[in-house]
Amino acid sequence: MKNAPSGVPPQPVGLEVTLKGAIMRATAALEAEKTADLGVGIDAGLIDVPQTISGYMDQQFTAIVDRTGRVTIGAGPSFEYPKVVIDRIFKEGIESNTAMVDLSGVEAIGHKQGAIGHFSKGRMDRTRLTELVVLMVMIPRLN
Repeated sequence: MKNAPSGVPPQPVGLEVTLKGAIMRATAALEAEKTADLGVGIDAGLIDVPQTISGYMDQQFTAIVDRTGRVTIGAGPSFEYPKVVIDRIFKEGIESNTAMVDLSGVEAIGHKQGAIGHFSKGRMDRTRLTELVVLMVMIPRLN
């Protein structure tokens, strides 16, 4: 199921909210696909990291839910948005994607290279970042 509902605000803030979004997406995906054994959900959110300049890092989480109710979690690398992006998110109440479109000039950047592609100058993109977080969620299931 593509674009499963997260049950959290469009711009998740905090570890608990972001994890809840990934778990809710995984649960919705599993419920939508009656023959599937696993549901996979991915969500990214702003995680409070005190020693950073902006105070927040963007981190992606993946959850897998199976038919027994077992949930496994994986986390990917995180990166710090510039303070100007964080300020817009909190002061204007916009999503990071909106702030990134304005900053980068790339329409729908969140569905393309992502903010990570922009800030890493193409050294990492959204697809590779997501591959890593999916691998991490599989570790408990592979062992």
